[in-house]
Amino acid sequence: MPQRLAVRKLHLAPPFLIDDYIPRYQLLSSVNAAKKRMAAYAHLRNCNLCPRLCGVNRYEKTGVCLIGAETVKVNVIAPHFGEGK
Repeated sequence: MPQRLAVRKLHLAPPFLIDDYIPRYQLLSSVNAAKKRMAAYAHLRNCNLCPRLCGVNRYEKTGVCLIGAETVKVNVIAPHFGEGK
C-alpha cells in the first residue's frame, strides 16, 4: 500500500489585515528606536537571550550556546495575527 504524505497548508492572514499593516518598529521615533537598541545590546552584556540564561558577557566571550555578540541576529520579522494583544 503506498504511503501518503501529509500535506501542510499555509495559513495566511486575510488581506484586510495585511493591506494596511505597518510594522511597529516603523512607527518608533529615532529616539525610541535608539533606546530599544540600547536595551537589546544590554542583554548581550548579561546574556538572557536563550533558555540557558548563562549571564555571560557576549562582548568578552561566547555563551553556553557558543554564540558571541557579533553573531546574534534576528531570525524573523513578520506580523503575528494569533492570540494576544
